[in-house]
Amino acid sequence: MFQLPANHHLVPIDAASAGQPLRLCVVVNADAAATSPFVFLRSTLDARVYLGAVLDAAGQPREWLEIWMQTTAPLASADFSTNTDPLTNAILDNRWRTMTATFIEADSTACIQTGFEQTHPRPAYIDLDTLSPWHPVMSDGAACALATDDAELLAAKLPAFSSTLARHWRAQSADGKPRILAIPAAGQIANRKSEFANCPARLAALNPDSGLLFVRRLAPFLFEDYTAFLGGRPWKGNASGRETYILDTANRALSDWEAAQQHGLHIVSTAGGRAGRFIESFHLKLTLLHQALHLVRAAAKKRQLPLLNISGDTFRVSLAAPDTTLPALWTARLSLARSGQAVALPIKTADTRYFRALEQPNASVYRPAHIGRPIRGNGSVRIRRVFADTGDRVCIEGTLVTHDRVGHSASDILWLRLPLPQGAVDLFCNLDTAEGLAAGEARFRTIPQDLPLEINEALRSTEGAVFPDTPFETIPLLSTPADLYSLGVLGALVFLVNSGNTLAVAADDLIGFARKLGQEHRADETLAARALRVAKADPRILAALGPQRLAYDAITADEANAWIPPYLWWQVLGTIARYFPGAGPDSYCKDFGDASPFNLEKAFDAPLRDLDNLLLRTRSLIISDWRHNREVSRVIRRVAPSS
Repeated sequence: MFQLPANHHLVPIDAASAGQPLRLCVVVNADAAATSPFVFLRSTLDARVYLGAVLDAAGQPREWLEIWMQTTAPLASADFSTNTDPLTNAILDNRWRTMTATFIEADSTACIQTGFEQTHPRPAYIDLDTLSPWHPVMSDGAACALATDDAELLAAKLPAFSSTLARHWRAQSADGKPRILAIPAAGQIANRKSEFANCPARLAALNPDSGLLFVRRLAPFLFEDYTAFLGGRPWKGNASGRETYILDTANRALSDWEAAQQHGLHIVSTAGGRAGRFIESFHLKLTLLHQALHLVRAAAKKRQLPLLNISGDTFRVSLAAPDTTLPALWTARLSLARSGQAVALPIKTADTRYFRALEQPNASVYRPAHIGRPIRGNGSVRIRRVFADTGDRVCIEGTLVTHDRVGHSASDILWLRLPLPQGAVDLFCNLDTAEGLAAGEARFRTIPQDLPLEINEALRSTEGAVFPDTPFETIPLLSTPADLYSLGVLGALVFLVNSGNTLAVAADDLIGFARKLGQEHRADETLAARALRVAKADPRILAALGPQRLAYDAITADEANAWIPPYLWWQVLGTIARYFPGAGPDSYCKDFGDASPFNLEKAFDAPLRDLDNLLLRTRSLIISDWRHNREVSRVIRRVAPSS
């Protein structure tokens, strides 16, 4: 099963130590450039993920791994709000530890805990000539490690570790005093051989910043590729740069759809024909969506933050070994491939919580356009009234005057940085553009905040004041319903994308269907019945969203409707349509902020209950012949019409 591609090598990421039973290795491609010889799987805001493997004590590879290495490099160019508190090493380390704890809790058997999830490892390079790890050691024998002591760094007139993103090495001198060094690039080390002991001539930087690590079993399938395979499109392998890898010989059958049908992947035998496999694919796809909701709910519960960056790239799929009792496709297991990007806004109040994405996302089909980039500008602020809300908390009513666009909707939050003699203070406000008396004006009222006494007193004296050229930003009110929207688009990917339909078209059609269901709402009609009625009334809906979209190969609408009960198909699509907040009275959430602020995971409870019920019904299609049962029912109705 374990197959290393040609001219690729397994190189340990750490030097061997006595009694070490297992060794983690990174895969090095000897044909790649020396600056990036590692097989790269993906990147996140604060991590690089490389292909790796684990060796046993005999030096035999046992399984493929994902090796996550923390990095601060992408953060230098990331587009963050000018008002956001700066990211620091301490914040990133805490995020990393929470992320890894979430992943381990979700699937501990797939994770290999090294201790470096919590503690920074030694800086690591790969000697490209000997294909072995190299850790920098000074010429006097002092080993280099990450400098994390703020007092030592400040004494050396360098930025502190905890409050900045700066990273340095520390080496202990013979006299016991620390030496602090800037982290050199791999090429620079080779030019400074006199400073380092046994410095190789050719080095590749693996983890020079001593980033925290996370290691787990490789999930080889992209979510989009796996759902496409269930629909009949062969899987081509993992892409990394110009290379494509099929790392496990057991997965080679997936590259040939016809061969896969004979390979024991399905529970329905080939004797079941196209209809049986089509129904099985329907159920397996619904299972994937169910797992995705469970993972997102678990992450929201663990961190009490939404993710705000869900897409098809958020998930990976793995299959159990072929010697398990279940057919391979029934062992599919989802895992999170990215951590969430949400942070809580620094509003000091116990009443509610507001969130935004740490990195402002690019335009994506997985999120509405208006929750992408915030609106920023400068304007003049007139303070109308200052009053006490409850206790000692101060509220302010005022007017923002600006030529810039202010907001998308009344639920947006206005973020003002008001200059006071004591220093700038951040105020978060509810916005009401309808109350402005002139063009370019918007009324606001601050959210009650717990601020220091001297700030409260300073704010009380601002009534009637005007603050020109005040920076502002409007932020959409977001919480886990925004994740539910993204999962609705994921549902379009699972059920409606095939060789004749793109995700953008499928998602747009599904959202339009959700709005149509809202317009056609009747109190005495079930959602499933209404979805079927609306679909039958419009041939365009049948063509765009019918069950024939489930497969990549040529299956007609008549065949698909004969194989899957139309009532059940439209109930599934009607349920997914409920994921889009505010689409109509059926929506699980009325807007993108409609979630309990301290039980964020509850937004997924009702969708999961409904999916549980649908899974029972789709599973019953596989173990019973519903078409035969329907024919029997017709005979009974003809013989005994009153029954």
